[in-house]
Amino acid sequence: MPRLSAQTPQLTEAQLCQTWLRPGLLRSPLRSIDGRVIERIDPGRWNLGDGPDFLGAALKIDGALKRGDVEFHLNSGDWTIHRHHLDARYERVALHAALNHTGGGLYVRDSSLRPVPIVELRSQLTFPLGELPRMLESSPEARECPLPDGDPPIDARLNHIETMADIRLLRRVEKMEEKASAYSLEEAFYQALGDALGYSENRAGFAKLTFRVPLRSLLGLPLLEIEARLLGTAGLIPPSETDERAALLRRLWTAYRKNQQNPRMGEMSRQEWRFAPTRRGNAPTRRVAALAALTARHADRLGSMLDGMIKEAAKGDPGRGWRRRWEYFAAQCGDQGDGYWAEHDEIGRPSRRRSRRLVGESRARDIWINAALPALVLIAERRGDEELRERAFQLYRAHPPLQSNYKTRWIAENALRQPAGSDKRMTARQQQGATDLYSLFCRPRRCAECPLLGARSLAAVHVENQAQYVIERQM
Repeated sequence: MPRLSAQTPQLTEAQLCQTWLRPGLLRSPLRSIDGRVIERIDPGRWNLGDGPDFLGAALKIDGALKRGDVEFHLNSGDWTIHRHHLDARYERVALHAALNHTGGGLYVRDSSLRPVPIVELRSQLTFPLGELPRMLESSPEARECPLPDGDPPIDARLNHIETMADIRLLRRVEKMEEKASAYSLEEAFYQALGDALGYSENRAGFAKLTFRVPLRSLLGLPLLEIEARLLGTAGLIPPSETDERAALLRRLWTAYRKNQQNPRMGEMSRQEWRFAPTRRGNAPTRRVAALAALTARHADRLGSMLDGMIKEAAKGDPGRGWRRRWEYFAAQCGDQGDGYWAEHDEIGRPSRRRSRRLVGESRARDIWINAALPALVLIAERRGDEELRERAFQLYRAHPPLQSNYKTRWIAENALRQPAGSDKRMTARQQQGATDLYSLFCRPRRCAECPLLGARSLAAVHVENQAQYVIERQM
């Protein structure tokens, strides 16, 4: 590995991405490690979510026009460390840009073994590397959000964000009402529970699974029967010879399949689930097992899961006692005397460390926000129970923060002008509003319609920013 200069500044990948959007900061054309001539025609769309950093870029590589994605790293060796060479999402990457070339090869390979050219950015800058942070900060173009620093003030911005959060909650209530009208309230909540467990990677898979295996078909069954039906329908039970658990689940699933008549119960394909790269707790097999555990724990009869949830919601001060409420949707690996998942990441794959929960506190928080509270509002509206509806909104306003994500981080740092990490101190309600603000307005660049602007014109704000920039440059 080459020795890096002691003068190398502490940079982030986000700063490197900003250089891609600033034509004057990088040489044109660029030269790859293997000597190719690369021209930027269109930088593509900056992707702040999972996957490559820029999507749909247009490049000329040795004179040939190519459309593809662009991935940025501090070190080219991070391509392998981050396991992009195993991830199908990176098969459209046309260029790998890294501050330092540390991998040793002339290119990297994607999951189909296709070579991807590398550009070492430190040798392609139009100025000394140590000046990069100052160059990025010196221009208003470096700031993604055009809102001025103090107008509107942060309290007003947060008020707008909280209003968006309330609308987001009511939108979930409306969606649950549609499903409740088509099936039942219990089935609608069960599907919302699966959606919350699916996380961003496997929501589509859980939607199909909870449709094919309705809640009413699982009521009163023992845990292993529920697990077999869910994992079997999901296509996630491995061959019987894998281990004793696989053999037992496959026997239960095969016996059930012989007797069932419902055409909705067809088996899914394992390829419909996303396994990598996901954190251990988000792996689809464990998440389906978690749905089985929660169903076995709470749904002995139709409505019992909702009845228990209403009782938990009614207890105590809305701003306190949340650990007890989260425990309602936390599934222990040893529930009902079954400790298999405490020692396995996957069926037949022992874990290097023992785990206590299939559903931990972090996921239980998401379940309350995304499934339980919308269900409480819907139940209250159906019953005409204003007290329960108000209680649900009190809990929503008081719920502690959820996990930080790229959307909440972006809003906190750009739209709210707060220090890095401040989104972790938002309430869950504010994080929900921030998520909608980013998805509906920031990501599609609908800045002129931004709710935080109020009656102010974005064009006027932009002119003010540019005028201030010119004044500062002339000083």
